[in-house]
Amino acid sequence: MRPWFLIAPLLFLLGCPTAGPSGDDDDSAAEPTPTPAPERVDQFLDGTSVFTFTNGQQAPAAPVLIHRVLDPADNSLTEDVYQVDEAGDVGHFEVVGVVDAAAGTWTFGFFDGYGNFEGEGTLVGEAWAWDAWSSRSAYVDGPYVGSYVLSDDRIVDGVLEVEKQIFSPDDHAEGTVQERLDLVTQAEWDAALKDLLAR
Repeated sequence: MRPWFLIAPLLFLLGCPTAGPSGDDDDSAAEPTPTPAPERVDQFLDGTSVFTFTNGQQAPAAPVLIHRVLDPADNSLTEDVYQVDEAGDVGHFEVVGVVDAAAGTWTFGFFDGYGNFEGEGTLVGEAWAWDAWSSRSAYVDGPYVGSYVLSDDRIVDGVLEVEKQIFSPDDHAEGTVQERLDLVTQAEWDAALKDLLAR
């Protein structure tokens, strides 16, 4: 089984205007109503991942399922990922990220069975409703330590399009990964996961 990259927004706060002291002068103003805090968003994604070697040869498309959660309550962005390798084995890992919404950035990490990955990225669009992001992540231990991935992601018309560039520790290009995942309902995602695990 190869490393993962080779296979493939709280309660609303309601404010009430406060009347100022009575009198002939009306120089008081109503207090502004606080902007409702964004709510948690769950995105369910179902699609495929294709690895292309530097010589142009492509590996067979591999199924990928991702449950992506954006949660302003704890400034987190997590991904529960399932994907299939060339041998038909199902791999699973969880990406755990911490978001700085004001700066439009996040840091993240995960373990894929070969080693620990750590990364950081930039988020584009409305806070907690980002429709594009980019990142750099790298193995920090294990047999592939130093290998890294540059990823560009965007959501267009309900489809997540991803392109990852894979590099060795000495900056040698190893290939690219193209992923296309549809936004689906939770019920559809659950059914797809059941089928995937039954392979």
